[in-house]
Amino acid sequence: MTNTPENNNTTTTTTSSNNNSINNSTTINNNNRKYIIYRDVFTNDILMTNYYKIETVFDQCIFKVKSHFVIQPSSSNTLDSDSDSTTKNGNDNNATKSGKNNSVKNTNLVNNNDNNTKLNNNTKIEIKYSIIEKFGYHERLFKKKEFIMIINGYITKLKNYIENFDNNLQKKKREDDFIIGVTNFIQIVLSKFNSFKFYIGPTKDINRGMIILQDCSSDLLCSNFYFFMDGLYEEVIYVPNSL
Repeated sequence: MTNTPENNNTTTTTTSSNNNSINNSTTINNNNRKYIIYRDVFTNDILMTNYYKIETVFDQCIFKVKSHFVIQPSSSNTLDSDSDSTTKNGNDNNATKSGKNNSVKNTNLVNNNDNNTKLNNNTKIEIKYSIIEKFGYHERLFKKKEFIMIINGYITKLKNYIENFDNNLQKKKREDDFIIGVTNFIQIVLSKFNSFKFYIGPTKDINRGMIILQDCSSDLLCSNFYFFMDGLYEEVIYVPNSL
């Protein structure tokens, strides 16, 4: 279903995000490190990896992913820091209103290590996020009515995708969980619409691909990004620990 990375030192398996197996034909070495790539089920875009801290929220329907900032002052130097862990929790209904401007002025950020990076009080810096930079997201501006139209179309398509599951009992439960979880999530987004930014994947296919949401309501230095779990499938790569 996908083109696997061309690396003779890796083995790959592919599964969907809801744990339905698509392909599992490789031999796994216990000494290898597991690395998971998450792809869009409709566009095949790579949207994230398990390098980031991931939680499942809203009835196991939404991935909440934390991404730290990349500081870009007037020079080309950057600072990047991201967590390397994966956890799963219950519902997450936190969203409070704030601005969405990722430019910061009059900051006092200082790095006191040997390779000092100091941003003076009057230095204007731009905050970007490594998950956007690494996977080539494109910001998409929506008015609320346009967003509702686009997201309703995407959710309908995703629901039809879930209905193609082979196991009838699992399919029915997943459909119920999906409707409840996604409805609750979208209600939160619409109630605090101005606190969110919206992105699409590198193929820029707004008619087929997932809309990724960034909550800009609180901690801009460690922002939360939201993905529709059923709209992703996993490509697992086993990399030797020696690499």
